[in-house]
Amino acid sequence: MKRLFYILPLLFLLSFPRVACATEARMESVEVATDPVMNLSFIVREAFKPDMEEAIKSGIPTSFTFYVELYRVRGMWFDKPVATWEFKHAVKYDNLKQEYIIALEEGAAGEIRTKDFEEMKRLMVTGKNITFVPTPFLRPGTEYYLRLMAELDTVKLPFLLRHMLFFVKYWDFETDWHSVKFVR
Repeated sequence: MKRLFYILPLLFLLSFPRVACATEARMESVEVATDPVMNLSFIVREAFKPDMEEAIKSGIPTSFTFYVELYRVRGMWFDKPVATWEFKHAVKYDNLKQEYIIALEEGAAGEIRTKDFEEMKRLMVTGKNITFVPTPFLRPGTEYYLRLMAELDTVKLPFLLRHMLFFVKYWDFETDWHSVKFVR
């Protein structure tokens, strides 16, 4: 009977090897430019898992939410929050037209349609020159830092589908906060 208590947890862990050994999603190539306005560029690596790719191809909508926080560094005191932003990248596959519809909330990008799966993935995890704060609001010669995080939004499925597509909960991810310091 004691052996059963040791074997059951081991069998449980071995039944989910992909979840246990999965690579973590992470923010990379985060760049901030402040002249003439504040722009942000970034890439999220390891965001798409094979099961998630198949679900997108079958028409399940998926979205990434990006959180941005700007702080002013204050020497011997707590850093002062200056501003926060939140924006989404969402994708849905149109089976009739066989194309991906990508909605980008930031800027004037709006809705982009493509038939190329790799282009869709690139658009979903990349931000290029996203304008946030007009530079006049930032004090010249002052040190700031910007924090950025990405999160895969939980897919909202009807009750019966939640039990049939139980693997959807394994898609959830949240990157660590990535910080970039800069001086205006």
